[in-house]
Amino acid sequence: MNKRSYGWGSASTKSSAKIDEDYKNEILSKSINFINSKIKPKVLDEKTITSAKKHGFNYTIDVYPRWYRNYLYFCTKCKSDSPNAIKEEYEDKFARLKYIEENKFDMSYMRHTGQWFELYSDITFEQALVIIEKDPNFLII
Repeated sequence: MNKRSYGWGSASTKSSAKIDEDYKNEILSKSINFINSKIKPKVLDEKTITSAKKHGFNYTIDVYPRWYRNYLYFCTKCKSDSPNAIKEEYEDKFARLKYIEENKFDMSYMRHTGQWFELYSDITFEQALVIIEKDPNFLII
């Protein structure tokens, strides 16, 4: 009789599928186009940056996507002009798409606790872009 052992481990039933490099580049290209047309005009306008500088707040200077393994991150590069700043510039991630299979992703946002929280499962890339644009959980401050 075989004795079954139990222990701590991942409860996820989804596998980490290998991503085709051509598909990865296609998604990256679509992400860059989306950011340039929808996100940057809202976030990088001169009025917002001037107001943030005037009041001593950090402000966004760039928005870009980045692949890491099976995850596509949407990142912001922020700047602080404060003399008390630890670093003048830093990167902040605000959305994460986990590749499941061809045109299927799980989508998470970065909580204030520094932990990723999954909000959407098995969505298409196009749905993810609409969610980033409209869902307040993915608001860039």
